[in-house]
Amino acid sequence: MKINTRNVKGIPVLDLKGSLVGTDIGGIIAKSAQSTKSNQIVINLSGLDKMDSSGLGELVAVTKELATRGIDSLFVAIPTQLALLRTTKLNAFDDEIDAINSFR
Repeated sequence: MKINTRNVKGIPVLDLKGSLVGTDIGGIIAKSAQSTKSNQIVINLSGLDKMDSSGLGELVAVTKELATRGIDSLFVAIPTQLALLRTTKLNAFDDEIDAINSFR
């Protein structure tokens, strides 16, 4: 799993790439989000090629963790094979700009 951070319209975007299976990636995402020093963050899932139930659990956990630290998080570009993510109560968008604009 790789995470690249970039800014779009002043909002940090974390691009996840690789597989999200049975790992403690939630802690890594939380640290990456905190390092941006922003209270809003977009997590781009378009680079994920695989995710299991543990990975889904990590995304749910990281959303809760970020919320307790005052960071609003949104997910974008959910691959079709990860459509299960849409059934959670996570904020998910198809388009990155729509997600970023929802913060305003």
